[in-house]
Amino acid sequence: MPPPNRTAQDYMTLVPPLFTHAGTRPGPIHTFGFGADNDALAMHTIAEATGGTFSFIENQAAIQDSFAQCIGGLLSVAVQEAPIALYDDEERRFLVLVHVPKARPVESVTRLVKVSCTYKVAATGQAAHAAAPAAVIQRLLELELTETHPPSIDVERERVRLAATQDIAAARAAAEGGQHPGAARILDSRLKAVERSAPGAAGDPTCEAIKEELRDLSACVGSLREYRKTGRARLLAGMSSHAQQRASASTSTSARAYLTPKM
Repeated sequence: MPPPNRTAQDYMTLVPPLFTHAGTRPGPIHTFGFGADNDALAMHTIAEATGGTFSFIENQAAIQDSFAQCIGGLLSVAVQEAPIALYDDEERRFLVLVHVPKARPVESVTRLVKVSCTYKVAATGQAAHAAAPAAVIQRLLELELTETHPPSIDVERERVRLAATQDIAAARAAAEGGQHPGAARILDSRLKAVERSAPGAAGDPTCEAIKEELRDLSACVGSLREYRKTGRARLLAGMSSHAQQRASASTSTSARAYLTPKM
């Protein structure tokens, strides 16, 4: 258990300076917390500072899967020297909020975002470049608007995931401040919001995993006893997994949404 009033900043003294800078660190540090008496905040701080993941292992039966997930990723490096580090078969989804400027009189199309990526292929050592088509918006005359398209389900799914991640962090802050019923209410409220969302109501697998995670977390933050036993570690493990969109050991199914075949 962490000492009273110990903060994440205090634990930064445990991180070697070489590991704190993305450009110079020799690699990430992945941490594992065993059982209810591990110092989850220390483990999470070290992992977060070095680009690794924190996994909470609640019982002996979960040890094998926990290490398999971590090592499965480490053995499948597909890209090196990329600002966004990826393992083979992993995906990263980014929700980009943009301001759409007012159309000029002669403008029929406005380009909003252009994304490209330059990286080194681990197998060959050669540089590679990939680019996606530009995201554009059609500027049609008002008279030409004959139908309204529904929002993209992919975009809505990411909005749901981001909001859930933010509320998990908010619940953790409330619980650390002794507001355990309030922490549970935050998670319960977000659960209802996920259920009302378009992808959640449609049974989207990612949203189903998020709903199960929110239920599980709500059950273990409602009291000081439960929070100290497993709640703190499970909240931190969930935050670690969602922040990197990478699987980490947890009794929740949310982390399994990020599993790759090698894991």
